[in-house]
Amino acid sequence: DTEFLNRAVSGYTLEDLQERFQKDILDNKADIISILIGTNDAGEWLKEHPDDSQFDYKGWELCYTDLIRRAKQDNNNVRVLLGSPFVGNNASEQRKKMVATLSAIVKKIAEQEQAVCVPYDSLFRELERMKIDSDYWIWDGVHPTAAGHQRMAELWIAKVEEKGWLSEGKDNRVTL
Repeated sequence: DTEFLNRAVSGYTLEDLQERFQKDILDNKADIISILIGTNDAGEWLKEHPDDSQFDYKGWELCYTDLIRRAKQDNNNVRVLLGSPFVGNNASEQRKKMVATLSAIVKKIAEQEQAVCVPYDSLFRELERMKIDSDYWIWDGVHPTAAGHQRMAELWIAKVEEKGWLSEGKDNRVTL
């Protein structure tokens, strides 16, 4: 059996995740941790700043890396998936730029920390190249539609199955 514990909170930034990491992630003693963070960091930053020139990308990377290391220190058998943040074509140019930079950082962290990257940014770039209305996959530039969520779930499952992490007859506890 697999038990999924959804601890995601709409609007969360990395700072919010850091504040609740012990309670939401570590205390749940998950076998698999799946994190998707970054899009809201860009959105919150751009509410107060005209661009990303002063955003502390290095600090963001260090904070995220520290969280992954804490999870592995707490449970050296934990398996980690890191979803790359994404936005749709109809997001602002500044937000697209920031999210692309954060996505690259997430991919780097996944590689360095032996986590599995779930490349949602690549998924949506590919999907948006199809000749379908621009809001078919992501209705407002940030939030996926049901069709977008379906494709995200399929990609997540493919990554987990590729690793053999949800084997039949094995109990798993997954924190999202």
